[in-house]
Amino acid sequence: MNAVAQTVQSMLPRVPIVEKLLREAIADPKKKQAILDATGWDVSMLSKILSNTAGITLEHQTAVIDALDLVIVPKSYMEYLAQGNVIGSNCRCARMSMGACGAAA
Repeated sequence: MNAVAQTVQSMLPRVPIVEKLLREAIADPKKKQAILDATGWDVSMLSKILSNTAGITLEHQTAVIDALDLVIVPKSYMEYLAQGNVIGSNCRCARMSMGACGAAA
């Protein structure tokens, strides 16, 4: 099967990943405690964040992201990986000197 680069559009409303994972972590006692330990926050701070009456300050962003087991990379890096996947999946034909798989003859 030949891979073809494509953009996937979702019709579902998208919840930002940090918000989604933060809400899930706060609902999980172990993950909730990991966030509190990483930031030094009191448990009331999480309620304030969820109710939008407080935000995550710059000094705590890295700790929260680490506690959520996330990494942040530039979009350009993700585009590079996506292009590499297309090239990698198409390279069988190229290695046999048959051109790119899926390419018009």
